[in-house]
Amino acid sequence: AMKEESLSVTLQLSNEMTELRNAKLAAEERVTTLEGDLGAEQSAATAKLAEIECKLEAAIDSSTQLSDQVASLQNTNEDVAKQLRVKEAALEESKSHIAVVREEASSATSLFSEEVTEIRNAKQAADESITTLEGMLEATNILNTELSD
Repeated sequence: AMKEESLSVTLQLSNEMTELRNAKLAAEERVTTLEGDLGAEQSAATAKLAEIECKLEAAIDSSTQLSDQVASLQNTNEDVAKQLRVKEAALEESKSHIAVVREEASSATSLFSEEVTEIRNAKQAADESITTLEGMLEATNILNTELSD
């Protein structure tokens, strides 16, 4: 009876040992599978990280280029603003000069107009004198002709 009980316990322990070995093998296979999956996931994550790093570097380069372009445009804008201020000042100076020239031209036109009027009056007076002198000359010629006859 003791032997049977001993055999029964030995058999039970042997069965449990077999179950434990099978469980151990299954666990080892699962660990191997999980390690493989983990390796694949790590590789995929590393590849994705490398891709993200490349995109980040490209974005940083693009951002740097844009910053440089913005700085260049700001410098150009400042240069154009300076040129505009210079041209606006020159325009104001030109407007002022034009106003002076117009005033001088207006004064000169008035003087010329007065001179033209004086010359017309002098011409009219000369024409009248010529007419009078011509009349006197004709009368003198008639008198001379009559006297010589």
